Amino acid sequence: MTVPFREALVEACNRAECNQRGVPYENVEGLGPNLVTESRVYNWFANRRKEETFRLKLAIDAANYPETPVTAQGGLSLSKCVCYKNLVLH
Repeated sequence: MTVPFREALVEACNRAECNQRGVPYENVEGLGPNLVTESRVYNWFANRRKEETFRLKLAIDAANYPETPVTAQGGLSLSKCVCYKNLVLH
């Protein structure tokens, strides 16, 4: 994402927030914690990229290991684990 695009997105978000609150854009700094900054926009898009990468990795893992279901916490499902309780190691 280019800096001019990020700046334009920041301005558009802040203008929309000002319009919603009935505040003139000249008082944009008065939005407080609702003020959108370039770093917030950058972080938002960076987090979306990380989420997409994570989802892609899960999809690839699921395709490569179809016999190993994954729980919501990312652990293995105990129903498919093989237990070797009678295995004796010498």
